[in-house]
Formats: sequence, structure tokens, C-alpha cells
Amino acid sequence: MLRLDFINVGDGDSILVREDETNYVMLVDCGRPYIEFVKGSMRASAVNYLMKERVDHIDLMVLSHLHIDHIGGAYAILRRMPVKKMLAAYLPPDGARWVTAPAGSNVKTVVGLCDMLNMFSDIVSDVREKGGTCELAREGTIPVTNSLSMRVLLPDEGLLARQKSMFDGLYAGGQYPEDVLYAVSKERNCSSLRMYVDYAGRSALL
Repeated sequence: MLRLDFINVGDGDSILVREDETNYVMLVDCGRPYIEFVKGSMRASAVNYLMKERVDHIDLMVLSHLHIDHIGGAYAILRRMPVKKMLAAYLPPDGARWVTAPAGSNVKTVVGLCDMLNMFSDIVSDVREKGGTCELAREGTIPVTNSLSMRVLLPDEGLLARQKSMFDGLYAGGQYPEDVLYAVSKERNCSSLRMYVDYAGRSALL
């Protein structure tokens, strides 16, 4: 049986996919690093939900795009359990430097983009240092187990190329006008990975 748990992480996203027969575990996004307590709410951080479900490893972690409510919870998960492989539409270049916003910038969207690039670089490094692999997502079907497969849908090629050029430049220490960074930052949702999981003749779009 395939089980999909849509974890209640408040705003954001975290989806746990498990195949019982092979004990295969996939996590699509990780929610925020912290979930604010609200009395009577059923919200939980991704890591707390995984621990409650006695998940002790992740075979595949998919990070759909670089917003804190999608990648922020990865830190806590990596501290608690091994992640064998991480999949994303973009990966930082070798030797990526710390990214800083333009001097004096207080535009939340621009500062948030720089913060997310730094967080993402640290997540990728952490996965690799602990023996996992990080791979670029490719369009098409990926066999996962004998019964489970995943069809990856990439965003527009031009959009991905524009982001890669900008992100690579920022990681190399480049500086860009605030309005350019703002526009690229606003494209993060549009550049999100989408994927179908196919199992026993049924499919779900994540």
C-alpha cells in the first residue's frame, strides 16, 4: 500500500510518501523551521510529525522551490535522520559564497531571497557531508520501486535558465540592482517543481 500524508505545517508544504512493502520513504518539502504554537491547532513541524510516525530515514527528499515554508524544516530533519538523496530544480555551484543583499536594502522579498540561497547552500552541503547525494531534477519518469514511479514536471526552461544565471552570479559574489533581485525572487513560486506519483494504476499530483 502507498500512503500519502499531507502534513499540517500551517502555511507552506510538506508531504510524506511511504510504500509499506519496501519501507521506501519520500518527503516532498519540509515546511518551516519553526511552527508557531496555536492552542487547539493540529499543526506540527515536519520533523516532529516524522518522529511521531517513527520514520527513521528518508530515501528521497524533494525540495520544490526556495521559500522558507518549503525548505526551512530540512535542517531539523537532517539532524535526526539520514537523507539518502535530495532532488531539486537547481543546485548551488561548487565554491558557492555567502550571498548578501544590496547594501542598505530592507525589501523583505530581496532579503528573503538571499537568506534562502544561503539556507539552501547549507542544506545541500549538510546532505553531502552526511553521505547523501544531491541531484538536479530532470523532466520525465523516474522508477522508484517495483510499483512506485515519479513523473517530474519542470517549469519553463527560460525561467529556470534565468534563475540559474542569477543564482550562480549571486553565489559567485555578484551584485545586482534591487529591482532585478525583486523580480527574480517573485518568480520562485512559478519555478516550483511539480510531480506525479504513480502507484498501482493510480496517480497523485504533488
